[in-house]
Amino acid sequence: MDGERVDIRVDPDADRRGGYGRLLVYLSTADSEHSFNRRLLERGYARLYESSFSMRDAFAAAEADAREAGTGVWGFDDGAKRQPTASGQESPLELVEIHADAAGNDNENLDDEYLVFENTGSEPVDISGWTISDAAGHTYTVPDGVAVAAGARIRLVTGSGTDTATTLYWGKD
Repeated sequence: MDGERVDIRVDPDADRRGGYGRLLVYLSTADSEHSFNRRLLERGYARLYESSFSMRDAFAAAEADAREAGTGVWGFDDGAKRQPTASGQESPLELVEIHADAAGNDNENLDDEYLVFENTGSEPVDISGWTISDAAGHTYTVPDGVAVAAGARIRLVTGSGTDTATTLYWGKD
């Protein structure tokens, strides 16, 4: 966009500042069909964060297309051997809740970002050594000795704490 006239607009349906106090705008040039923001997503140079705004569906589709095509950072391969996810295997353990947006400032409330898994089967499931990865490439490995009883739920919290039979802590800060 060097040397271009840039149009800056705010979203009519969203707050002008996000949860971190940053000004949120769309950048575009006269000759582009889509905003610079969306083009970054299409090219795999940006990641969509959880927030509400009028262009969210189009932006989410652009990111999903880039991920599927392995475009930009989504094509990065560090040489690590990939393992199948639980969703790719037969397992009664189901992801039943994603609480991705903590109340208030996410950086100050990491215990309010979590996943909930439920064992929908009739037998306990030993999940020792299972891994859970996020879109940013962070991976959590379930400690040894963790099993989810039939019909029970277990929560994985982003923040730090002491693991219990029903709650595991990723340990992020």
